[in-house]
Amino acid sequence: MTKFICLFLFFIVMPVFADSANDESFNKMLENQAMVDNFAWESAKPFDDKDIVQIRKYGNVVNEEIEHFKTPYGDDATDHKIEFNGVYLEGFYIPKQKRFFLKYLKITTPNYPIANSLIIGSNAEMISKVMKHNGTKKLRAITYQGETEKVVFVVDNGKIVRIDFFYYTG
Repeated sequence: MTKFICLFLFFIVMPVFADSANDESFNKMLENQAMVDNFAWESAKPFDDKDIVQIRKYGNVVNEEIEHFKTPYGDDATDHKIEFNGVYLEGFYIPKQKRFFLKYLKITTPNYPIANSLIIGSNAEMISKVMKHNGTKKLRAITYQGETEKVVFVVDNGKIVRIDFFYYTG
């Protein structure tokens, strides 16, 4: 009987503990992804819910490329690559919706307001403190993947020199 109880505990109770450990790590992964997505969205606030005229008013436009196309729904749209001093963005604008959809944002200036008080030139050690977990490191890049967004910090000599944001646009 004792042998039966031991086998019962091993085969029935142990998988429950293993599942709860898996649930914990899965929940932690979801929390980390949500944090990355929120960081990316907060950092894009100056361009959120704007039309193309408002986007251009962000600063002095250094360069802009525009390409016209039709959406899968047949709506007219324009693809934009806009460069300001220290800020570069790519996205598309649908006049019918009067909204700019941000796809990519690159920051190279300390004058841009990034979420959680990070700025270009901040000590690279601040990244994991702000992001609350370690990203994937490869050469000078530290990558954080959210559920839909991705953030890449480029580091040189222990300082953040560039931040790339990649946005899902559906």
